[in-house]
Amino acid sequence: MTDREIADFAVRALILEASLAPKPGLVTPYDNGSHKDMDYTMLKKSAFALSRCFMECAAVGRSSSQLPPLDCLDALREAGLAGEADMYRVTGGVNTHKGAIYLLGFLCAALGRLQSNPGDTSPQGLARTAGAFVQGVVERELLPLQATRPQAALTAGERAYLAQGFTGARGEAEGGYPLTLSALSFLRGRAASMTFDEALADTLFYIVERNGDTALWSRGGSEGVETARNLAEKVLMDGGILTAKGRETIRLAEKIFVENNLSPGGSADILSSAIFLELITGNV
Repeated sequence: MTDREIADFAVRALILEASLAPKPGLVTPYDNGSHKDMDYTMLKKSAFALSRCFMECAAVGRSSSQLPPLDCLDALREAGLAGEADMYRVTGGVNTHKGAIYLLGFLCAALGRLQSNPGDTSPQGLARTAGAFVQGVVERELLPLQATRPQAALTAGERAYLAQGFTGARGEAEGGYPLTLSALSFLRGRAASMTFDEALADTLFYIVERNGDTALWSRGGSEGVETARNLAEKVLMDGGILTAKGRETIRLAEKIFVENNLSPGGSADILSSAIFLELITGNV
């Protein structure tokens, strides 16, 4: 698989996530959820603009496969920052995919690395390799925050860490993508009895129920996170997207998310990572 092909899978994962509906609080092809600053067209432009970033991440992983993983971090960070600049250029400064750049970028690098220096390219192997690039990142970047930077200079994700202990994309990557892998298992189980899109819809609720979503926290605080988790749990308990009761609860969730300006963007990033892992297996 070439670096371009790896990048294409990452972009496709973002497009599949963006195209998914229903998706309470998030942008779909049919409505903008809780977002006034972005729409489906912008999400697609952003996804395609990130192709160069993902290709560069794969190339870094491939060319540095004989180096210790942490020695690759500076080059991968540079590729990620260039990707953010490309994203902001096509979105007019709107953050559409910052978390996804982080999670998917390291997965692309892991796939490039494992193809150059053959190893375990299963989803578990890729997640483990991707996590090795950022070992210690939470301790280095999040633990010192309170002592070194004023609140006004912090990102929403950093404030969520200080307030709730949510580690966001950093923690998911460093931990070897535990929620991504769990979501992938759930997705595969659902896909055995419904369409892939239907399975994706239910998988998003599975993620929201379990995720310390920094995007949710930044919009609704701890109460917003709890509201979203409870609604996601109820959707699945009511049977998910295939049952009338589940669909009724989904409509309720859509209403409540928008009324409370909630958007589970961090969960959408994890869903994109799970989609990427499924795409590269050839199961979709």
